Amino acid sequence: SYKYIESYYVAPKADGRKYNGYIRFLIDENGYITAINLRKPSGNNDLDNAFLKAIRSIKKLPLPSDPLLRKLYIMDPKRLFFNETDLVPWSLV
Repeated sequence: SYKYIESYYVAPKADGRKYNGYIRFLIDENGYITAINLRKPSGNNDLDNAFLKAIRSIKKLPLPSDPLLRKLYIMDPKRLFFNETDLVPWSLV
């Protein structure tokens, strides 16, 4: 599911500083995202907002086909940790 989120993520430019953030989100039994919470802001608003926007853009995540795995997947809150390595280096801009 995180690879799916990455497909919607547009990385902001790096500024040489260190960041560390964490987003938690919930999904329902159909894979729809029902709640998103920025649990720990990274210290870089552009980085935080880029991941929040990526998650909001998805709306629905693919679910495992196995009923037991599906139930476990749904019950467990999703956690997305991110840091300065998720920014685009200036040399690539």
